[in-house]
Amino acid sequence: MTNEFTLECLEKNEATKDFDQEKIRIHFLGGLGDACLIRKYPVILENLNNIFEISSIGDIYEYEEFSDQSRIAGLLNVIKTVRLKGSLNEKVESEIVSGLSNGMIKYFSMDPIEPIISDEFLGNICKGDIFDVSVPNKFHITLAKQILEKTDANLIIEKPLSSSLEEILEFEDYFSNLDLRERVVSDAEHYSHYPNVREYFRYFDKYTERFGMVKGIELYILEKEDFSNQRNRDIIDIEKSGGGMWLDTGIHAIAFIRNLGGEIDYDNDVKANLLKMDDPTIKDSRYRETSIDANFYVTGDSFHNCNVNVLAGKDPRYQKKKLFVIHHENGRVELKMGDKSLRVYDSKGVVIEDKIFSRDAFYYVFTDLYDCISRGKESFTSINKAIKNVKDIFYIYERATPLKIF
Repeated sequence: MTNEFTLECLEKNEATKDFDQEKIRIHFLGGLGDACLIRKYPVILENLNNIFEISSIGDIYEYEEFSDQSRIAGLLNVIKTVRLKGSLNEKVESEIVSGLSNGMIKYFSMDPIEPIISDEFLGNICKGDIFDVSVPNKFHITLAKQILEKTDANLIIEKPLSSSLEEILEFEDYFSNLDLRERVVSDAEHYSHYPNVREYFRYFDKYTERFGMVKGIELYILEKEDFSNQRNRDIIDIEKSGGGMWLDTGIHAIAFIRNLGGEIDYDNDVKANLLKMDDPTIKDSRYRETSIDANFYVTGDSFHNCNVNVLAGKDPRYQKKKLFVIHHENGRVELKMGDKSLRVYDSKGVVIEDKIFSRDAFYYVFTDLYDCISRGKESFTSINKAIKNVKDIFYIYERATPLKIF
């Protein structure tokens, strides 16, 4: 495999010895949303607080400023009730409330219709800082452009990069002509950073040498959830997200294939069945598919007549299943996201390798970003890959069957 993947540099103390500077400041756009509060802040505050600090938060809530701790706590209580998937870490809540109250973390509001990063916010940015864009999909590109044009900050953008094919094609042209001035611009597609997935990427050449080329891939990203909460409805609201579960979750499947060196073969048969739960809360036509069953072929140096099946979605009738199965000619590899395991089976189905990893995927999202900044190299989950991933999502949408209620 030709893609270079960052070493576990921080665990081996390799990055810090080569990169001697103060903590890198991160500015979060959408910083009071689910991805930041539940996944990103715990990693930064508990595991990486020696190299990163949360400097400011920009969001699209109506609160323009925070004047006291009780007001902040009140807002967080609303967010926890309405917006979050999972429970908010007590340490994270305490440190965010404290930081916003004492001014150590700056808060800036943005217009919820046409968000513009204010001059005051931009005045808080220094060269070498990081902008993390975790706002709704439809604002990713417009905010990314503001950051790229008005600052010298590094940039990481939540997946999916864009909410439409037209926008991503325009951004592809824009980005290809952009002078990054040594900045790192990365995609926050986190499935590629699960430690078991990283391990498979890292030794992919050895697996193909030992077990042969890849002849089939099964990718399951199924969650036992309904759409009674606003967060889940927003995911499939085309006005807010640009698509349904294929865009939100299928992007991980596309990224996995691309990171193995595979490309979808559009000259071969491509099938995609879009499914929608028969649920009155999402009956409106603006809500897109709740599940997808996609099937296609991929080509590449390590693939032989390789068929890929993707099952992704949310449904209370599902059993939670986040599993990637890669079938080689003489064995298979199973990657489970739940326990972060990597199991290798020989051609007879006997387990010959069994590993369990512990780190959260977002730990590696940010250590990879740190490593790229320190060494001046492109991120493994680069924006160029992210552009291709979004294009593939919409190309398969174009080939999908009409939405079916079930």
